[in-house]
Amino acid sequence: MKIVILTRNFVGFGGIPHSLKYISTGWKEQNLQHRARLNYIVLEDADKQLLEETRDNSVDVIHFNTHDRIKQFLKIYKILRKDDYDYVVCTCFRTYMFAKIVAPFNKIIMWFRGSGYLNTFFKKAFFNITNNTTSLVNSYYTANINNVKNYKVIYNGVSDNFLKMDSSDFYTRFNIPKSAVVIGFIGGWCWWKNHITLVKAFNLIAEKHKDTYLVCMGEHSELTKKAWEEVKYKERVRFQDRITYASRYLKYFDVYVHPSHKEGFGNAVVEAMYAGCPIVAANAGALPELIEDNVNGILYENATSSINCFHAIEKILSNENLARNLSCTAKKKANSCFSSRIFAKKFLGAFE
Repeated sequence: MKIVILTRNFVGFGGIPHSLKYISTGWKEQNLQHRARLNYIVLEDADKQLLEETRDNSVDVIHFNTHDRIKQFLKIYKILRKDDYDYVVCTCFRTYMFAKIVAPFNKIIMWFRGSGYLNTFFKKAFFNITNNTTSLVNSYYTANINNVKNYKVIYNGVSDNFLKMDSSDFYTRFNIPKSAVVIGFIGGWCWWKNHITLVKAFNLIAEKHKDTYLVCMGEHSELTKKAWEEVKYKERVRFQDRITYASRYLKYFDVYVHPSHKEGFGNAVVEAMYAGCPIVAANAGALPELIEDNVNGILYENATSSINCFHAIEKILSNENLARNLSCTAKKKANSCFSSRIFAKKFLGAFE
């Protein structure tokens, strides 16, 4: 069996690249090469290190490295016409549309990674007319948002290899004293990640706890500037732009907070579970599919409520036993439900 995944970017940050990285890791760990050949086609940007790691995992990557959509289409046309793939998996609408135009009768699978791919009438109409397969989704939430009648839910998986990466520069990189209590967040600065609520909640935390710091890692944007305007204790807040393998710093967080109200899955949440970091998350999107309240994390109601977010964080900071129990349970669930080995095995199983 031959499977190819078409994706726009393959960089060291972002949910889709992380998913592809972890599938390749699980592919090698489970020795799945003898059951299926897996290839990636990357249209635009790719990290050299990530490409090398993936190829080391016996997954070949064809990298176009062009933002010219006409060139992208022509190259996909040439490859899909030449190579006889059993399945073509598309991670965004553009790759799906290109594949359908090039090879309309092939088994082309849409892999929904969130709620935004069918956000126009044209996209919905094109998908509904051309789709003749079972779609893949990364959560039940994603499936319902996209109104996919036939779908296969495959939760993302994570490898704990990031815990072995060098992260000794954490305190110097973020200019934080080693005695500090660190509240952290990893994710792009998009409105549904809702990091402004976290900033407002931190204002309340910082007022009560003088030794707390907030570290947010993600792509800078206008939303970051708005969040910065909300910060009352600027000397204790660190906004960092895109950081490759940001998850290696999770081990230094005393609390990981994910306030997103439209999350399709939440790779960073699972990575925090692996790192043994007590988690606070909004009871929204797919997050309740990962976090069981008061068991392996704390869920708070009304994602945009900074008061509710504050109380959830405070609950962990004020109770060491609770924090320890949440951490242990989270690690166990990450290993049993969200490992890269399970991820790759279920991914291949869907096609077999």
